[in-house]
Amino acid sequence: PIEDEGDRTGYIRIEGVIDSPNLNTDENQLRVHFKSQGTRGQRLTTYIIASRAMKLLKGKYFGQNAWSRLLGSRDDGGIVSAFCYPNGFLYVIRRLHPRVRGPYWGGRSEEVL
Repeated sequence: PIEDEGDRTGYIRIEGVIDSPNLNTDENQLRVHFKSQGTRGQRLTTYIIASRAMKLLKGKYFGQNAWSRLLGSRDDGGIVSAFCYPNGFLYVIRRLHPRVRGPYWGGRSEEVL
């Protein structure tokens, strides 16, 4: 079972971009970056809902170019990552190694207002 970190109630602000932001970062780099911005790692639930909203608004789902690490959701202690195919199929990887990074690995954040 995938669990969310912390209670996140209220309005949520996210990056409104299709392509996965923060490419070429590992898990620790994302944590430092999000902390400096006053945000947290996005949850899988937020990713799913926002990706569907982006399809309606911009005609594409999130992450069709790269994977997004979602530091706000965990499975057995490891974070999860998600990717949407152009047909809307959602693929989720659980327990990605924290040091994996590259041009096809990014990370999304969310801010509770």
